[in-house]
Amino acid sequence: MFNKFLQKTFLIVVVVAVNGSFNYLFAGTVFQKLAPVRGLPFGAYAGEISKEHLVIGPITIGEDSIGSLFSKFGKSDVAKDDAGAPALICYTSNKEATPITVVFEAWGKARESEIIGFTLLLGKKKNVKSGKVIAKCSNSALVNHGLMTKSGMRMGLGVNEFKKILGEPLQETPSEIYYAYSNRRSVPVGEQATLPKQANSVPLQYDVLSTVEILKQKERVISISIRKTETF
Repeated sequence: MFNKFLQKTFLIVVVVAVNGSFNYLFAGTVFQKLAPVRGLPFGAYAGEISKEHLVIGPITIGEDSIGSLFSKFGKSDVAKDDAGAPALICYTSNKEATPITVVFEAWGKARESEIIGFTLLLGKKKNVKSGKVIAKCSNSALVNHGLMTKSGMRMGLGVNEFKKILGEPLQETPSEIYYAYSNRRSVPVGEQATLPKQANSVPLQYDVLSTVEILKQKERVISISIRKTETF
């Protein structure tokens, strides 16, 4: 169960330029398919992304916690800022000629914090920063060029191969590809008591926002970021 944010949530897939810039463009034929989403002026595809895109190696976004992450990838430092930013946990490859890094994002308390996303990228990071808190990256035997989502998204994939997995992107520039998905689901009766008292509308619903951001260079994928959160 995802931790509930008091903000809009989503799932987006983006391919970003090497310089990190984002230039969101609209394609008329694509924009007609989109549903308006608060906080996303460019809209989003209606519905949920397939669960197979949320599984990276032995970890599933929204189901695994930091504790289960440690049991599978090994222990690592956690960068957690009390100001409200997600916790970050970083692992790198230790035997690859071309290094790989994966950074997991989590929300919640201690080892029970739920994994809400990850970024897989080419290169070896030494540390990650959440707000003012810095944590070192750890080596893990699970981090290599074979690390991929259950649907087959991985480093080095050709852009056309990537599109075969996710379909036509919401937006595309020379340096990035972007997808977004948004929908709602009812809050189970057993969870309603855990929500803030001001959340008294009937029926209660979660807004589900999923995101995947992907950078490309010379038509090859060099960074993949996938996140999924829920809010009301």
